[in-house]
Amino acid sequence: MAALLSPLAKCAEFLNPIKVHPYLSTCMDTAVKYIKCLSDNDIKSKVMKLIDDSSSIRCSKIAIDSESLLNWLAENEVLSIALEGNIDQVQYTDKIKGIVEFMGHRLSIEELTKIWNMQVGQNAQLIDNIHSIMTAAASKFSMDQFDHLLNLVQERWQESNDQMKKRLIIFIGRIGKETNQG
Repeated sequence: MAALLSPLAKCAEFLNPIKVHPYLSTCMDTAVKYIKCLSDNDIKSKVMKLIDDSSSIRCSKIAIDSESLLNWLAENEVLSIALEGNIDQVQYTDKIKGIVEFMGHRLSIEELTKIWNMQVGQNAQLIDNIHSIMTAAASKFSMDQFDHLLNLVQERWQESNDQMKKRLIIFIGRIGKETNQG
């Protein structure tokens, strides 16, 4: 199937969708089923490869532009699927961080809230991992997203104990540092 779809990747934007759809719909359905059956680690590594390829300057190798990839990631809720994995593991979090950072300004307020709320009632490691994910993405946020994140921090602050408040201060400091460097 890759042999059939690969040559079309470079010329996809020039093809007439109405004419091509009947010929490729079966292949596309099979491709989507294949992606849905991938293990968490496989899909993360393949998405990260797509992100790397679409972000690189090597035009001769790019099969899909980053805007199309962003649309696909958003439409297929890849981030939600990725967040269902082992977010308490640092290696896993690093892969998720790349996806969230790439999506940055395209993350909806609901997705930001969902990511933020994953830390409720969790252990310190998971909270740190979520803060790490949010810190990486914050430099790409729009003002609305950033304001929403600060509101989430403020809400959490009001209901937190001293240890959590300390974590929130560290989190805000890391965002400031990342934003200045990014």
